[in-house]
Amino acid sequence: MPASATTEGTARWQGLVTFRQEFDTSTDLDKVPPRTTTVDEEGDVHAGGVSGMEQAKGPVTEYDQGSRIAEWTGTGTPDFAACRERALAGGGTEVADVRQGTVLCVATDKGNIARLTITGVIKFKGFEADTVGWNANAR
Repeated sequence: MPASATTEGTARWQGLVTFRQEFDTSTDLDKVPPRTTTVDEEGDVHAGGVSGMEQAKGPVTEYDQGSRIAEWTGTGTPDFAACRERALAGGGTEVADVRQGTVLCVATDKGNIARLTITGVIKFKGFEADTVGWNANAR
């Protein structure tokens, strides 16, 4: 069912996603389930940025200059509305030094919203996150 025919804020997908740190590779959060892509126009999030993932931390960047990423700085776990507000109001192209427990809010290039709770950083390989993707019309 196309996103336009669904209710805004409805969870599209939830589960553990591995975000790989590989050249010219990103993760498309608009797919159900999210998946790795090498197509620039499809990717939303790239693990590692320029400097790469270290032992316990590393940067996360948007991939196609259409997504917005923001670290959640509030209390508790953000719901759809809080994550959308954070990504749209405070989102940029990179969040440096994500670690286990960091929560990211993402507005995808297709206008959907995702919450990534980092469950582990994998040195030189990327990170894993408990991911929730919601239908939205964020753009």
